[in-house]
Amino acid sequence: MRDSRIMFGFMVIGVFMVIITYIVFFATDNTNKDTMNTMNNSSNLRINETNEYEFYIFGERTCPHCSHLKTTLMKKYGDENVKFYDLLGNEKYLNAFSFVAQITKSTGVPQVGIFVNGSLRIVFVGDFTEIGDSDQILSNLLQKLNEVEKERQHRVIFIVSDKVYGLENEELIKKLENAFLSPESFK
Repeated sequence: MRDSRIMFGFMVIGVFMVIITYIVFFATDNTNKDTMNTMNNSSNLRINETNEYEFYIFGERTCPHCSHLKTTLMKKYGDENVKFYDLLGNEKYLNAFSFVAQITKSTGVPQVGIFVNGSLRIVFVGDFTEIGDSDQILSNLLQKLNEVEKERQHRVIFIVSDKVYGLENEELIKKLENAFLSPESFK
């Protein structure tokens, strides 16, 4: 009984964190400017028929947030555009996830790499589909990415808890792409 109350408490805290992230990220223009660096690669992305989305999820089959995210994205964007890596009992996936977790500074799941037109653009920690329509959320994320690109010219942003980070290191970006695209052969 006590364990179920503790688990429920963690779930409530998790949902609260997602809601706070949504409010801070979408309702304000507070990017974490101190942690952002510069990079020369900008574009103007909008959610429409011309963008192709692929979602690569590190999670656990026993995690309700992971399952919800996977199911929602598969229904909306098709099974072929969603890849789920179950971390339970898979050392190769754990190795790639450990690298991603070092970059995001979070070991929580799910962690999703969102690829737009074949390039990693967003790494989101948590189930962003729980806070609203995935098309609208992706549109907001891409709008925020466009703003960050114009201001700081980043190619990849991370959303972790209530913070937005940009990444400038092209070598790290390539390694992150590799971790999401090929975790079974990640080194």
